[in-house]
Amino acid sequence: LRRRFVELRPVDEAAFAMVVSAQALPKATDAEAAIRRERLQHALVGAAEAPLEAARLATDAFALTARTAELHNGNLMSDVDCAMRFARAAFDASAANVEVNHRYINDVTTVVQQRDRLATLARAAREFESRTQVVVAGRRAR
Repeated sequence: LRRRFVELRPVDEAAFAMVVSAQALPKATDAEAAIRRERLQHALVGAAEAPLEAARLATDAFALTARTAELHNGNLMSDVDCAMRFARAAFDASAANVEVNHRYINDVTTVVQQRDRLATLARAAREFESRTQVVVAGRRAR
């Protein structure tokens, strides 16, 4: 999982670089402006896909915290609690990056599809997080 997160970082950086590159294109003529718009829209979709993938990886991290918590090993509970909190931070930051790109994407179909995928991930993440919290809280109560 860590390797997949690390491998995603340059993908996200490249997607952002494409947005910056598209924004720098000339727009003095109608033709230039059209090319710039097209490239920027394409780049923005990619810039939303990268953090969407990070949200999926964060959901995988939540699943791992739930599985680990359900081992009921008291020696692991503080680690599980921290991992759950890191997964929440990763998910929320990724979702924020997806959403900021959606403000500028004109293709409503793409935005709806990405939002639906994000919502599905959010539901799964909350379920795993809830399962983890129940076990962690139960261990604290002892």
